[in-house]
Amino acid sequence: MANENNYNLAKYLSSLLVPLLPDKYSVKDSFSFVEELRNFDFKNKFLISFDVESLFTNIPLNETIDIGYFG
Repeated sequence: MANENNYNLAKYLSSLLVPLLPDKYSVKDSFSFVEELRNFDFKNKFLISFDVESLFTNIPLNETIDIGYFG
């Protein structure tokens, strides 16, 4: 795997940081997100979505997909 040291560092840092993230602003998966939307009162509120793909332009796509499939 290319640049395995960075991958291992990122994995380690993720294990430290993820427990610190607030649950209020994150969801487990897309199914949980849809369920929350079904129960949400949109009266006088609006939903904003960002294009996450454009935020990570320096991440190598093929390597990232391989990591996702093969861990």
